[in-house]
Amino acid sequence: MNTVFEFTKLSFENLNRHIRMADNKAKFILSLDLAVISGLITLVFQIKDFDFMSVPGALLALSFVCIFFSFISTIFIISPIVAYKCATSEMLYWSNIEKQDKDNLAILYKNLDEDQMMDELVDQIYFYSFHASEKYRKVKTAIYLTFAAVFCAIIAVLVLVSSHSLVGTTIN
Repeated sequence: MNTVFEFTKLSFENLNRHIRMADNKAKFILSLDLAVISGLITLVFQIKDFDFMSVPGALLALSFVCIFFSFISTIFIISPIVAYKCATSEMLYWSNIEKQDKDNLAILYKNLDEDQMMDELVDQIYFYSFHASEKYRKVKTAIYLTFAAVFCAIIAVLVLVSSHSLVGTTIN
């Protein structure tokens, strides 16, 4: 049984590493989103008589929308997780552990046999693997939205430069 528990411990460590990596990627995307937002705002204020109904204006508006949704999805990535509601006993989940008395929790742990412990651990591995998959799916969505926003902004700048709307402008 020790090998099973060692394997379970390695699974938890692997899942935690993947969750931390997803959180770190989300923090990077969040920083990138904020930089893009500040660049877009600066660009809009540099253009005299800016019109959102023009092609560059529509591209910048689309860029703002993409970056806004990327920012929101990134916030959801780094938000804390809630306890898994479908677990059999939910004893090992951190949000349930904190609600219990320490002595009561010690009694619960002592009364578990090895099969019950394995069931608890399998439930947690399932929950955290699902959570890690969700985080990575959201990270991928945020990356796509950020790149779409940057692409639209670059196209808008190129259109503005080619129409000489950005040449010689000053910040008001």
